Amino acid sequence: MIRDRGYRGRSGGGFKSSADLRPGVHAVEVLLDSGQEINRIWVQRGKKDPAVLGLLREARQRSVPVQEVPPEKLQQLCPGNHQGIVAQASPIAYHALEEWVQSAFDQGQSPLLVVSDGITDVRNLGALARSAWCLGADALLIPGLDNAQVTPDAIKASAGALELLPVCRTLSLPEALRYLANSGFRIMGASEKGKDLGRDQDLSGPLALVLGAEDQGLSPDTLRRCDALLRIPMPARARSIGSLNVSVAGGILLFECHLQRSRT
Repeated sequence: MIRDRGYRGRSGGGFKSSADLRPGVHAVEVLLDSGQEINRIWVQRGKKDPAVLGLLREARQRSVPVQEVPPEKLQQLCPGNHQGIVAQASPIAYHALEEWVQSAFDQGQSPLLVVSDGITDVRNLGALARSAWCLGADALLIPGLDNAQVTPDAIKASAGALELLPVCRTLSLPEALRYLANSGFRIMGASEKGKDLGRDQDLSGPLALVLGAEDQGLSPDTLRRCDALLRIPMPARARSIGSLNVSVAGGILLFECHLQRSRT
């Protein structure tokens, strides 16, 4: 009901030809030195080249997601002499979650945060961001690994919303959810196994709405951290389809958030 039907292109993870990929030691070094935001760095598993290890140390100091992959993955991303390392530049600047939360509270907001838990299709991520922007969400939170990042294709699917909506990124979604809960956010997960309808929960306060991926839904760790699980009621005939696209389900739940918040 609330899952992502993720397209996985030849490069995996939803990345398509418009992804800004930089193969090779020098290209990654230039990208790091430029200060531009980086979506992810892929490095060949077991790579011991000193130049590559130096780049990885710098990347981790900057909290850039680093993923070790087999050489076949790098060949899929960038056929040719990639020297065991590939980076992807981001078209937007990501926000630090803690800074965004503090700023929202300083401005007297009761923030609404949409959280992606393993959505792999950049088009679905973009469409979800479009719904989030149009229905009053204040920001989007994405994990740095095992989740689609903001690419030109995602921005196109969002109709530009990803250039307007603050996007926060975390290297650990469980830690981010723990921080949000400690900061006064209620954590609401979207799941067809949920017992509650949106209208039966108070969605007007600080809220993190978490939506999961097609194959697994919300991760077990995320499920444990949710204050409630929300479901979308559907007629019996919908069982033959099984689920709504994640951006559609997100839009339905965000509309309920918008209704409740407009009354306060």
